[in-house]
Amino acid sequence: MKVKKPKTKSGAHKASLAKLANKRTNRLAKQGKLHKVDKKKKKRRLLQESANKKQVLQLQQQKQLEDISNYPVNDEEEDDANLSDHDVQYFKKLNNAHSFLRADLNNDGKPRSKKRKRTDEDEEESYEQLPRQFQTDQKSQQMKMMLPIIAKGKVIKKMVEAEATDDKEEAQVNAEVSAEEKPEEENKMSASEWTPHGDVVDIEKEKAYLATLSAVEVFAYRENKLLEKKQKIATLSHAVLEDPQNSMKKLKELRLMLGETALGVSLSVRKYAMISLMEVFKDIVPGYRLRIPTEKEKSQRVKKETKSLWDYEASFLLNYKIYLEFLETMAKVKPVLEKTFLTKHGITDLNLPRTSMVEFGKLALKCLCEMLVNHPHFNYRSVIISAVVPFMNHKNSEFSEIACDAVKRVFKADKTGDIILEIVRDIGRMAKKRKFDVRRE
Repeated sequence: MKVKKPKTKSGAHKASLAKLANKRTNRLAKQGKLHKVDKKKKKRRLLQESANKKQVLQLQQQKQLEDISNYPVNDEEEDDANLSDHDVQYFKKLNNAHSFLRADLNNDGKPRSKKRKRTDEDEEESYEQLPRQFQTDQKSQQMKMMLPIIAKGKVIKKMVEAEATDDKEEAQVNAEVSAEEKPEEENKMSASEWTPHGDVVDIEKEKAYLATLSAVEVFAYRENKLLEKKQKIATLSHAVLEDPQNSMKKLKELRLMLGETALGVSLSVRKYAMISLMEVFKDIVPGYRLRIPTEKEKSQRVKKETKSLWDYEASFLLNYKIYLEFLETMAKVKPVLEKTFLTKHGITDLNLPRTSMVEFGKLALKCLCEMLVNHPHFNYRSVIISAVVPFMNHKNSEFSEIACDAVKRVFKADKTGDIILEIVRDIGRMAKKRKFDVRRE
């Protein structure tokens, strides 16, 4: 007895032919019975399809020509419609090409650039792209724009009188010098135009050049050179403060300016670089101690971010250590000896007179004390303390006051007493070493 199959519901979904074909193909592929598609048949099929397409296009073109030939012509147009057999053959060759209708009869064969017509919108757009300017008059040119002030939700622009720029003053000095010079000296290069090429300055050539200048020209040359160095220091400092982790090269470049050797401006540049580094380190030093990874940790596989962080911390600590070593050496008013830690990192001695070295040392001691006061928790704290404590008993009262004031500030700020204990121990060692012959302060 045959069992009747249950009828499917009229609303049931039926599989499409494509889906059934795919199922059959998959089943044969699993059984290993599926033969590879014959490439020749596939190629023949593609050629047949392309031939069919060409045939369809030709039929369409012929139909269009027949429609044009069967188009009724008026009596007035009959005279113009009489074409010779040669013309008919020519138009049949053209088929459906209408490019001749768009041809420029005035074209002489030369290529011409395609220009888009300017519209009112384009003019407005170009006007919008221009920078905004205030109405300039003689009075406004003497004013200088300052940072705006926001009051009650309104932006109030602030203007102050601009001081005479260095360029104008330098131009006046050069004009006075040129008026006093002899005609033979008028072809000399001005101090503002001479700039050394490259990072390394040929000192001998610079000395020879300065020897040919007058006192006013030498002064203008040095002022111009110092201004360039100050701008460079400001640019590097801003870049490091903006992104410390990705600006270690710029921090190193700023630190290398501590070894500036340019004639006439080396001492000033070193002072500016030293103070700028102090402010930079005060801002970017983290609130915790950095730990250098061990050799075992470095040999292990770590993430790319961890490796980058280790490199940043190592580079940061190296620059910080060199800076502290430089401050300590300058504060002690000692020359930088050859083949030492500082000379290895590009800092040489300037052979300054005693008075200049004392003033420079006083500034270095202030920077060293600022690092102790602002970041007593950070690395190399014991190095800074051992460098600052001896200055508390310095024979120069100014040096002693700077060191004592810094220690007082640290005592007031230390809540745990760890830093106070370390400083007191260093003071005790210093007193014993001097057989308690110390200042009352």
